[in-house]
Amino acid sequence: MLLHSRGKTGEHQPTDINALLAEYTNLAYHGLRARDSSFNVTIDSSYDDSIGQVQAVPQDLSRVFLNILNNACYAANEKRKEAIADFSPTLTVQTKNLGEKIEVRVRDNGQRNSA
Repeated sequence: MLLHSRGKTGEHQPTDINALLAEYTNLAYHGLRARDSSFNVTIDSSYDDSIGQVQAVPQDLSRVFLNILNNACYAANEKRKEAIADFSPTLTVQTKNLGEKIEVRVRDNGQRNSA
């Protein structure tokens, strides 16, 4: 699964951001499921196919994606444990082509209310 971590560190190469994000979303989900079999989250993904390949350091991006996605899954799971009625953990993962930039959004619904 971690094919991207085998390349040379710091080397820019053509990278499919959508595929990388999808892979690490799956890895984060299954990693938490392995630690907590009661964990489940709805993953709502929307990848902009017009992005294609971009020059990036996939090893660096994969670490960033995995950390953000692990945090999002954890937050949604913690809120689920609070036994809130009708709460359904959801993770939204999106990419968008902005021309000269690419937007990657990861959102969870596990935010806790402040007292």
